[in-house]
Amino acid sequence: MKIILEPQWVGIDVSQAKLDIALRPADSTWQVSNDESGWHELLSQLSAVVIS
Repeated sequence: MKIILEPQWVGIDVSQAKLDIALRPADSTWQVSNDESGWHELLSQLSAVVIS
């Protein structure tokens, strides 16, 4: 994921098996597994984003 400098809103839809993540206004979406490995991946990806 590229670095996004414009402040973003993050939405996370939680299910037992996965997390669906959406960024707005970047209009970016992706999924990670809802386990420790997926949480680390999510934190890594969100570290490149300025969150509102």
